[in-house]
Amino acid sequence: MGIDHFLLLWQFLGNLRNLRDSHAALAVGSSETKAGEPSSVTRIISECESALTFLNRDLGILSASISREKGNNAS
Repeated sequence: MGIDHFLLLWQFLGNLRNLRDSHAALAVGSSETKAGEPSSVTRIISECESALTFLNRDLGILSASISREKGNNAS
């Protein structure tokens, strides 16, 4: 697990945010949207963002723990 994983995850999260923003911009004039309620696409993207944010945090904690353990074993 390295920086490549974090960069890929960060890029994917950015792509999801761009997709959400694009969908929101297109939905503004749509008669299918209900005032004040997010669309199903926006809801799915938000849930994915939330999950990826938690995963990114957990990967950071795991990576730091592995690095610390490797440092202790090298001593």
